[in-house]
Amino acid sequence: MITSQKQKIFILFICTLLLFFQGQKTNAQINQFYYKELSQKINRHNTLYYSGTPSISDEKYDALMTELIEIEQHNPQWITSSSPTQHVGHTISETSPTLNHKSPMLSIKKMRKIQELINFDRWVKQKINVDSPTVSYYIEEKIDGIAISLQYENGRLIRGLTRGDGKRGQDVTDIIKKIPSIPKQLLKKYPKFIEIRGEIYISKLQFIKINKARKKLNKKLFANARNLAAGSLHLNDSNIASRRGLVMTAFGIGKVSTPIASTQKELLKRLDDFGFNIPLKGTLCPSIKETIHTIQKLMLQKNQLPYETDGLVIKVNNLIHQHSLGRTNKNMLGMIVFKFGGIQVSTTIQKIIWQIGRTGKITPVAILKPVWLDGSKISRVSIHNAEKLKQLNIHVGDTILIEKAGRVIPKIIKIVSSIQTAPVSLPHQCPVCLTPFVKIKDTISYHCNNTSCPARIKKQIEYFVERNKMDIQGLRPSLINQLVEKKLVSSPIDLYRLDLKMLKQLTGLSAMKAESILKSIKHSKTKPLEKILTALGIPFIGPQKAEILANQFKTMNALKSASIEELKTIPRIGEATARAIFNFFQDEQNQKIHYFSLHDAPYAKQE
Repeated sequence: MITSQKQKIFILFICTLLLFFQGQKTNAQINQFYYKELSQKINRHNTLYYSGTPSISDEKYDALMTELIEIEQHNPQWITSSSPTQHVGHTISETSPTLNHKSPMLSIKKMRKIQELINFDRWVKQKINVDSPTVSYYIEEKIDGIAISLQYENGRLIRGLTRGDGKRGQDVTDIIKKIPSIPKQLLKKYPKFIEIRGEIYISKLQFIKINKARKKLNKKLFANARNLAAGSLHLNDSNIASRRGLVMTAFGIGKVSTPIASTQKELLKRLDDFGFNIPLKGTLCPSIKETIHTIQKLMLQKNQLPYETDGLVIKVNNLIHQHSLGRTNKNMLGMIVFKFGGIQVSTTIQKIIWQIGRTGKITPVAILKPVWLDGSKISRVSIHNAEKLKQLNIHVGDTILIEKAGRVIPKIIKIVSSIQTAPVSLPHQCPVCLTPFVKIKDTISYHCNNTSCPARIKKQIEYFVERNKMDIQGLRPSLINQLVEKKLVSSPIDLYRLDLKMLKQLTGLSAMKAESILKSIKHSKTKPLEKILTALGIPFIGPQKAEILANQFKTMNALKSASIEELKTIPRIGEATARAIFNFFQDEQNQKIHYFSLHDAPYAKQE
């Protein structure tokens, strides 16, 4: 039977509807995939931050969290217990000795605008439903350190825990018992049991003193005081940690057997009586108007404090009201943090150099007149790419304003004044190997595609030996430079060919240090397959995808033999990633990589 024209149109209409709804489902799946990726990304940044190695600025982190919250508000069915909005702190390693907090150690919501404070005050008044037209607030400086919880029984210090994931924290009792500002026995009248909450930090002067000593010993300088304090709490040797000059300031309590105060101001007085340091700039404000005025005044005084601060904590002074406002899984609601902007200084651009990364990407770097910023001397700042250089319209000799993103990475904020010399232009070839630059399709990046470029090899090795990858200790950049320049290595895998005789060719390296490096190289052979896959720097392959590949293929040989089509069938391995993996192992240099099982040593095959 011949189908009528109307039937054809009807069938076409039904097919169109089916395709539309199928597309809608696919988009939802893609959105949910993006949500999971974003959630995992924030969790990784949380781990880096709480271990003292943040990789992004607070502003960028807050933007990621805001985006995640918005997605969850529209898709509450996607939320799981692993979402960063459902817990505080970071996931704790199963190998770390941990204990439960007696009461959750939560975080505080951050604000950056005065209007947000006014909205917070309006919300507080509605919630507590009091007759008074105003609510009093207590303001304290937010010390930029590491949150700590101390447990006391009958006035005696029995335990010290880091924040951890908010429910349980790392046991650092041995270290905190050697911090002079932490009382081992509480003074005056104290309850039978109490959790004291506070911040551990290193003062500005102590941080400068430590870095000066390290500079004399030609050791790598610490980025900032917070990172140093965080690293000190995670040291296995409590004696080293105690020599770093850690200090604690107390500002709150967790579980307590009997109440000790009715207001935040009174609570700090009790903590002072117990023998603790308390915030130096604590101020009681009778209204939100006075609170805003005090915030503006304290912001101008932040550089006068002996420790680093990154904001102010505004707490409802009445503790009954403060606690009645409740909490979420992540935040206490009776208080907020008003965040400061970053510390900024001006300096002059002396020249622009072009730096080659491990993937061959070229990055313009401004060499600056050295200037002290947030505890360290800054002499260079990345401009990220040639397009950014063009947008900023930077010239050699310009005066610029810089600050540290995430208290670690210096960045250019703006040009203060320009002398309008000749504009800086992109060179046509690699300054190291003289290979012509290639612009990567659909990007703004230029690359040196010579896989034998010494600059690329140096950066690849630096990446390979990092602590969170193969963790080969002692191979500092100056030694890696010599290894490449003397042609002792031409890839990260060549490190496994090194012996004592070869290392003796390096200047500035004692026999004892050389032995230590070889021992660390040998120990790295115990790393599982996912670690070496991460360390190799394959494009698009981070720790999570490396673990997926290791679980799928088990051996390096099996992965090297996989086709693009086979790789694409693996969850979370798309077209671009599959092609990057395949192309990586087609490179002649990478053909040397051999790895028989999860516990065999990676090594370069002898010809």
